[in-house]
Parts: sequence; structure tokens; C-alpha cells
Amino acid sequence: PLPATTAVAPSAPPPPVQLPPDRQALCQRFVGISPAGAVSGLGSGVAWGATWSINICGVTRWTLVPSQHSRLVATDAAEPHPNWRERLDTAGVHPIELDQHPGEILLIPPGWYFQTESLTDTLSILHHFVNAATALSPLPRLDAIVSALRARL
Repeated sequence: PLPATTAVAPSAPPPPVQLPPDRQALCQRFVGISPAGAVSGLGSGVAWGATWSINICGVTRWTLVPSQHSRLVATDAAEPHPNWRERLDTAGVHPIELDQHPGEILLIPPGWYFQTESLTDTLSILHHFVNAATALSPLPRLDAIVSALRARL
């Protein structure tokens, strides 16, 4: 029989994953500190990949536009239209709005556009990424951008 308490040696943590230099552009990780009232511009993460966010403290209001409506909010060159909200309204499309509280994790699918507003002072951790599961999703958008650029030449 084993004694009532058995010491187990802790295992060493795994080494951090290091992306090769040529793939680091496909991943952005950062800590965001935002004062109450701060509003981000409309964006879509890195290469229209996926994004996850966790709030450590504070409340963030997210406005999300699913990828099937990306042409309403962004130009052929993927820049946000300055009047993107009006364009959604005119098309009868309502963006998804939700409030993220401390400890909640939000996963935004590839190709979705988003804007954030800090309802309180906020500390969050975000990660924009492209991986094997999301790598093909930007291709139709990239193809449209290349076609638009070729048409202008």
C-alpha cells in the first residue's frame, strides 16, 4: 500500500511554441489596456483569420459583422468603408452586439469584421491567428483584392 501522502515530482512545463520568422506575421498576440469609452476602428484580425479575446477585468462591447456581409463594410481592398454602419442599415443587416465580461472568452470566426468599445476600464488578452483550420478562409477575399487591384492597373 502507498503511504497516505505521496510526493510527485512536478514535470517541467513544455517549451513555448516559437513560430518560424516567415510565419510570425500570421499571428498577433497582445495585451490590451483601454480606458472607459475607448472605441476601436473596424477590423478583421490578421489576414482575416480567427481571433480570440479574454477580458481580465472590465467590460467590452463587441460589434460583430459575419463574413457573408464583409462586402458591405469593407472595400475591395479590405479597407473599412467610412460609412459601414449606414451600409449595413441600408441593406437591412444588423450586426451582432454583445458585452464581454471578466473571465469570458470570445472566439471570432475567420473573416468576421469587428469593432470594440470599452464600457469600463478594460484589460484583455487577444490573439489574432491563421492556422491549419483557418488558412483557406481568407483565399476568396484575397482573390477579390487581387482582382480589384488588377482592374485598376
